Amino acid sequence: MAQLIRTRSNFSTATGRLQTWLLLPLFTDDAAGRISRRPMMTEAARPTIVHKRGLDILHDPWFNKGTAFSMTERDRLDLRGLLPPNVMTWKQQIDRFMVDLKRLEEHAKDGPSDTTALAKWRILNRLHDRNETMYYKVLIENIAEYAPIVYTPTVGMVCQNYSGLFRRPRGMYFSTADRGEMMSMVYNWPAEQVDMIVVTDGSRILGLGDLGVQGIGIAIGKLDLYVAAAGINPQRVRKVRPDVLIGLSAVGGLFTKEVLEALKESTCARPAVFAMSNPTNNAECTAEQAFNTVGHHIVFASGSPFPDVDLGNGQIGHSNQGNNMYLFPGIGLGTLISGARLISDGMLQAAAECLAECMTQEEVQRGIIYPSTSRIREITMEVAASVVKEAVAEDLVEGYRETDARELRRMSKEETLEHVEKHMWVPNYAALVYHKQ
Repeated sequence: MAQLIRTRSNFSTATGRLQTWLLLPLFTDDAAGRISRRPMMTEAARPTIVHKRGLDILHDPWFNKGTAFSMTERDRLDLRGLLPPNVMTWKQQIDRFMVDLKRLEEHAKDGPSDTTALAKWRILNRLHDRNETMYYKVLIENIAEYAPIVYTPTVGMVCQNYSGLFRRPRGMYFSTADRGEMMSMVYNWPAEQVDMIVVTDGSRILGLGDLGVQGIGIAIGKLDLYVAAAGINPQRVRKVRPDVLIGLSAVGGLFTKEVLEALKESTCARPAVFAMSNPTNNAECTAEQAFNTVGHHIVFASGSPFPDVDLGNGQIGHSNQGNNMYLFPGIGLGTLISGARLISDGMLQAAAECLAECMTQEEVQRGIIYPSTSRIREITMEVAASVVKEAVAEDLVEGYRETDARELRRMSKEETLEHVEKHMWVPNYAALVYHKQ
């Protein structure tokens, strides 16, 4: 069982934060930790009380709306004259922002794809630095396109180059020099409520090895998916007629032509090739290599995304991305809402079974074994509800905020889904009201 650490406070829903913590163990020389200021949920149309005005508001990425501040808010918060006079909607802001990304794609269409992906990450990160609400709106509305940018495979390059990409702190850093001080250090973080904690020692980031303090990049990517989605040995093949090849080696190209051809001996109607190592250049083989070597009847999945393969005659070889992003946001959200202190094996099993049920028989017959990433929020809601129901069945629920364990036990499956959806944060601008402390 995995231990989930949570803290509680009397923070209002409107000013709550989804926090992530990354810690490195005491025996390392470098340490990286991250608590990121994220809202877990918000009450629709409820104004947010802020204790700052003027430039302090504009320099706070959580409260900053840029040109979307209304004239009333600009007067109320001493912003008039600090922004261009035009008031824009969030939709207009996003359209303007997307022009930058599209322009980058146009200029870089003939250049290295890795360089383009990292450039996109930089542009998104700059938006994250100045306007978190808009950042998550962009990410949610374009999740299929940008999940590979904020998470695998691009996050591997981000971690490898994080010292050069660093612009502003996004977490907490703990090292051997902090022995005996860690408990007091926690209180340096400017928020009392911590609902979600992610921990890493940076020692195995996507099969890239020990990246030390730069490993914090993977946690940043994971938290981005928590927010956007939840609103987380070389194979030795001999002629033993294998039905499935599973690659977890982080050795690029390990599934050679000889290894893949061993699958031709399989009596299985749909033999499978799972090249799961990340990032892309560590994958044991590509989708194209698998389909062209073994045949059109295989099922292919990889840890990082590969393009589908044109098999000719109108047939498509589907390249599935077998990534934990389909599960960890829902497991985290469901555990949080249930109030369970432990994540049991049964809760993990319920999440996996729920994901499988998201697929139709027709999709599976076509070789599609994971849903589209564009459905990630819908899937996360279903997975979270399944986790809550399993926690209820195992008597692990303790309730969360205004909903106690008894209420959770009385909920039907449909009511649990509605309850989960109500707790999924949506990145909308809230009206800000200044209150002097």
